[in-house]
Amino acid sequence: MYYFYIVLYFVLNIYPAFRTYQWLHLYMDSLSAIAFGIIFALFPIASVVTFYSHKVPIRVKKVIDWVGGIFMLVFMFSFVFWLFYDLGRLIFKLNHLDPLLFEKYGGFAVVILSAVIIILGYINYAKLHVTKYKVSFNHKIEGGLRAVLISDVHLGAVNSERRFKETVELINKQNADVVFISGDLFNNNFFAIIDPDEVRNQINSIKAKYGVFYCLGNHDAGKTYPDMEKFIESCDVKFLKDEIVDVDGKFSVLGRIDPMPMGGFGDNKRCDIKDIEEKYDINLPVVVLEHNPGKIGEYDGKYDLILCGHTHHGQMFPANLVTKMLFKVDYGYYRESEEKPSVIVSSGSGIWAMPFRMASKCEIVTIDIE
Repeated sequence: MYYFYIVLYFVLNIYPAFRTYQWLHLYMDSLSAIAFGIIFALFPIASVVTFYSHKVPIRVKKVIDWVGGIFMLVFMFSFVFWLFYDLGRLIFKLNHLDPLLFEKYGGFAVVILSAVIIILGYINYAKLHVTKYKVSFNHKIEGGLRAVLISDVHLGAVNSERRFKETVELINKQNADVVFISGDLFNNNFFAIIDPDEVRNQINSIKAKYGVFYCLGNHDAGKTYPDMEKFIESCDVKFLKDEIVDVDGKFSVLGRIDPMPMGGFGDNKRCDIKDIEEKYDINLPVVVLEHNPGKIGEYDGKYDLILCGHTHHGQMFPANLVTKMLFKVDYGYYRESEEKPSVIVSSGSGIWAMPFRMASKCEIVTIDIE
């Protein structure tokens, strides 16, 4: 299925590349216009190659990822605006107006609108927000609890290590009792991280009375999963793989294995929730780390809070409308009834593929639990 989407992406790139070439041909010679069209097509290919390859030198990969991410944005928005451009040309022809006039100035409009939206999306991405919730448990925690949730860090993605440093600094300002990472700490390729030692130092600098808990997301997977596992086990983090741990006799944490890993989690397989319940006695309030909010229907009143990520809240319009259709809850706080646990879905502190957010935000989540 992933290969289908990659091929589809390449095919769809032909249209905006060809339209851009035609517009540029009005102002420059054919050779220059063709060269631009080839570049428009090749950078998405290079970006995908570096995403899946573990042999590309890290500095080369980062440059290609940056440029490939920008071209992905250019493709998406220019594709839409070139469609409007062709609609405008058709209207001009039907009204017996000169289409050449529209072609010259319409092309400028496509370029300017695409550039403005990309710049605004980057500015929105650059701001890391704190989103706050208050949650009441059926099974009360004595003295209450302040938790911080982060998800979708995507270490190895564009600008991810700098963003993670900002994230840790912001976490430590929240005076949290406990910190939860609900999956996608990595971005499929462990060796895409420039400085793993510095990342380890950042993780170990997180301040929380009861520590940091982490579960697997779908991108915490693939050929380098053993390296990810070895790395996280070297950090001061409680790594839960379909396990429940009791925390100081106050509450329990259940960390789930994601059901749809991109490349597998080695020998780790997701268990049925009933098998987990048979293995553990559930006597304390339970927080569930479940990366994918599509699985919240598995849990009943035994559990108090489910913390998810995965959706990025679409990351950009109109993908946020798609996630809203796909998931019962794709972002924010939700509780179906008193017999069901509360659910919080974060839009994530990081990004996938491109440093861009539109109609969503990068965030950490602070939860005051009563």
